[in-house]
Amino acid sequence: MFVKRPLKLVILLVLLGGLARSTDAAVTSSTLSFGEPENLIREEVRRFGEAQISVRDAIKIAQERIPGAKAVDVSFDGHADRRTYRVKTRLADEIWDGIVDASTGLIVEESVTSVSELNARARSELAGFRAAGIGLSDVVLIAEEYGSGKAVSAGFGTNNGRLIFLVVLVAD
Repeated sequence: MFVKRPLKLVILLVLLGGLARSTDAAVTSSTLSFGEPENLIREEVRRFGEAQISVRDAIKIAQERIPGAKAVDVSFDGHADRRTYRVKTRLADEIWDGIVDASTGLIVEESVTSVSELNARARSELAGFRAAGIGLSDVVLIAEEYGSGKAVSAGFGTNNGRLIFLVVLVAD
């Protein structure tokens, strides 16, 4: 489960045990599962190291695609032939879900979902995120500075009714 040196995974603001993320696929997703065998995690981390585009770059690209939108979730996917980030943004009552190529920064796939189609928990978490007054790219920047690593994914959830941000970092 734990990656041995020289790689170290640092998880900030997350309670292990799977409580922190919404299960609604339209809002959050993560391709890096801590239940996976160590060699699969190592391979995902190696592929992440090859990415030309950072998490913050992917967020910026997605937010520029939908002016005024704010990122609510981002995750790296190194399992496919093409390394990508899945970025979700919210503007008004819509969730934009896009796939950003981690080498070129091009958006290779996108879709839109109405917030009204999400489950009650996801809608509640989105309302809490909106009220928090901090953007996901700011949360990533803080985590990278204090965690001394590069973000692989970022999102938010709730724990005992309180909004928490989740950032997974890779540190070498």
